[in-house]
Amino acid sequence: DFIVTEESIDRLRLITYYISRGANCLLVGPPGTGKTKYIDIACQVNHRKLFRFNMSANTKPGDILGKFIGNSDSLAGVIPVKCIYTQAFEEGNCLNFDECNLSPQETLQSTEGSLDTGVLNVDMPGFPLKPIPMGDGFCLMETENPNKGLFANKRQKLSNKYLSKFQIIPFPDFLESELITISLGLARKFNYKGDENILKDLVKFHKRWSSLEEVKEDIIVFTIRQITTFIKALINDYNPFNSVLYIYGAEYDEKRKNILKDMLLEYDSFKKIKPDKFILPENFPKIFQNESILETICTMKFSLENKKHIILTGKEGSGKTFLAIKMAEWFLKSKEGGAYSPSHIVYTVCNDNLKCGDLIGNQGPTKGKTNETGNKLIEWKE
Repeated sequence: DFIVTEESIDRLRLITYYISRGANCLLVGPPGTGKTKYIDIACQVNHRKLFRFNMSANTKPGDILGKFIGNSDSLAGVIPVKCIYTQAFEEGNCLNFDECNLSPQETLQSTEGSLDTGVLNVDMPGFPLKPIPMGDGFCLMETENPNKGLFANKRQKLSNKYLSKFQIIPFPDFLESELITISLGLARKFNYKGDENILKDLVKFHKRWSSLEEVKEDIIVFTIRQITTFIKALINDYNPFNSVLYIYGAEYDEKRKNILKDMLLEYDSFKKIKPDKFILPENFPKIFQNESILETICTMKFSLENKKHIILTGKEGSGKTFLAIKMAEWFLKSKEGGAYSPSHIVYTVCNDNLKCGDLIGNQGPTKGKTNETGNKLIEWKE
């Protein structure tokens, strides 16, 4: 789904050149400008294997260099493993640290010496402390989003010493003309046969709306993803006016939605479109109805049918959980032709003590299971 524009060619040429020379790059720009996609394409052009790792505030040096993991066949129950940075460094592959400035300084600093000297020392029990030479062709590609707006002080400021090891490539916001080129290109790829003027007007609205000062400071980020969803909605015969309300307006209160509607009506393509009324989907459970609930249900239906994840927000006790469960039941029934079981819905309560392992899985003691090597001490539990 990558659409080549005049502006993108220069950036692609730069990144492809640096990867071919084994140079480290830092791609800096707002979300949704394609930084990660550029790295994928440049590695394909160079026939290079690419590893990718999403950095976070919880990423520790051991998570990228080396650590112990559970192993049921080991006498101790754990074994040491080389992690993603060590693997890529030793094998001479490309490595993408996505959103690098989310990680703690000490995590990034753990790689500094190896980038300077071309030799990595992993200092942890279980690994013989011997120099690991840099594999031919290794390069570290990092991306970062700006540390401003509502994200200010949520990201680390990279030191000048660390930055000196990278070629820095800025990714500015898309120009309106570039967004139009991308939108029309996506429409052709998705086999859209309708009027292209509505796409051009949508892009103009998108640029204008996302440039408003009060919108720029929101935690909501408007990117090419919203435009892509709109194009797919057109192809699936959704009402274009309602689609914009669902995609751009769902996060806002009534006052802000009215401002959005008034702005949208300034564009010729949307002036002649009559919005659909919000009504309960067919076979939806009987519930109390008002305009707000109906609009929420219609927005959720649109999101699910267009494969968009949903966060319901509202005051405590306003029925968010009840509505989420009813929507999930209805969607599964309609999707599976009526075949549905409550076990198809996974429900969990989130609180301050919830950890990644509680959702994804973790190592735990076995319940007396054995294998050829004897008793298993631990096993993976999803």
